[in-house]
Amino acid sequence: IGAGSASTIIERDSGPSVSFFNFFIVTPSGELNLDSLTVKGGRSATTGGGAIRTRGKLTITNSIISDNFADGFGGAINNGSFFFTAGAGPGILNITNSIIRDNFSIGPGGAISSEEGAITITGSTFSGNFADSSGGAIRISDENLTISDSVITGNSADGGGGGIDIEVEESPGVVVINNCTISNNSATHHRGDGGGILKRGGTMLITGSTISNNTAGEQGGGIRNIFSDITIINGTISGNSAGDGGGGIYNDPFGIETPDLATVDLNNVTIAFNTADSDGDGVGDGGGIFNAIGGTINFSNTIIAGNSDTTSDPDCFGELDSFGFNLIQTVSQDCPIVGDTTGNLIGVNPLLGSLTNNGGSTETHALSPNS
Repeated sequence: IGAGSASTIIERDSGPSVSFFNFFIVTPSGELNLDSLTVKGGRSATTGGGAIRTRGKLTITNSIISDNFADGFGGAINNGSFFFTAGAGPGILNITNSIIRDNFSIGPGGAISSEEGAITITGSTFSGNFADSSGGAIRISDENLTISDSVITGNSADGGGGGIDIEVEESPGVVVINNCTISNNSATHHRGDGGGILKRGGTMLITGSTISNNTAGEQGGGIRNIFSDITIINGTISGNSAGDGGGGIYNDPFGIETPDLATVDLNNVTIAFNTADSDGDGVGDGGGIFNAIGGTINFSNTIIAGNSDTTSDPDCFGELDSFGFNLIQTVSQDCPIVGDTTGNLIGVNPLLGSLTNNGGSTETHALSPNS
C-alpha cells in the first residue's frame, strides 16, 4: 500500500548492466495486492510479465503500471500464461481505477497477456501499449474477461487486435464490455485484423460502449469476428477503418462447419462514418459491415449510415437479417436485407451529429433536430 501513484514508485534501474527480472512473481497459492503506487521499468525475458508474472490472485487498485518490457508474453503482466507448473490453476486478475500505459511486449499482449484465468477491469485506462505480436493492450486465451467504465485507447499491435485480442478454443470464454471506450487503436501489419477488437471463439456482450477511430491493416477496423457470438446493445461504432473489408465490423465463420457461431446481434446500435478499403487498392467492401458467406448478422433499432468504401457497398456487404425499425442509408444488391423489415427506412440520411459527449458514459452521435 503506497502513499499514491505519484509518491510511491517501484522502479528498475535503467542502466544497461541490469539484468532481466520481474518485480513480482505470484505463485498459484499466492495473493498480491498493489494499492496507490507506481510500478515502472520492469524487464523480463521469455517468461513474460515485464512487471508481474502471476498464476495466483493479483489485485491492482489506484495504481500506475507503466514502461515495462517483456521479451515474451505480457509487457506489464503475464497472467497464467505458461512457465508455471502444469495444472497449477488459472490466475485471477482484478484492476480498479488504475492506469496501464506505455508497456511493450515482443510476444502477445502489450500490457497484459492472460491464459486460462479470469480478469476484471473497472474504471481503468490502457494507453500507449504495444505488442510486436497480437493484442496491443490485452491478449487473452480461454478465459473470462469483464471490462467496465474503462478506456482502451492509443494501443497498437503488429498483428491482430490493436486494442484487444481474444481467442477461445477450449472454454466458454465469456467476454463482457460495459460502458467502455475503445478508440484510436491499430492493428498495423498489412495482415492485421481487428483494429479495436479481434474476437475468435466464445461469446462477447458489449453494452453502452463506443468503438471509434480504430484502424486495421486488413479486415475489421472496429471489430473482426471469427466464429464467435457477439451481442452489441446501445453501442456506437464510428470512424473506424480497414485496409480491406468491414470498416466497422467484419463477421466471418472462417470455414467453420457450424456457421451459426459467427453471429453478431445488434440492438440500438449506430454504425457510422467507417471506411473500408482505406488503402485505396480497390479491394475491400462494406464500409459499415461486411458479413461473409455463412455468417449471421441480426439487427434491430439500428442505424447504418454515412460509411464509405471505394466500390458500391459503403454501408453494408453481405446478407443482413432485420428484426425491424432499422435505418440503412445505402443498400446495394450485394447487401440484401431479409427478415422482418417492419419500420425500416432505406435510402434515408439520418443527419447524425459529430461524435461527441452527449451526456452518456461514452461519446455518441446525436440526431440533429430535423432528422
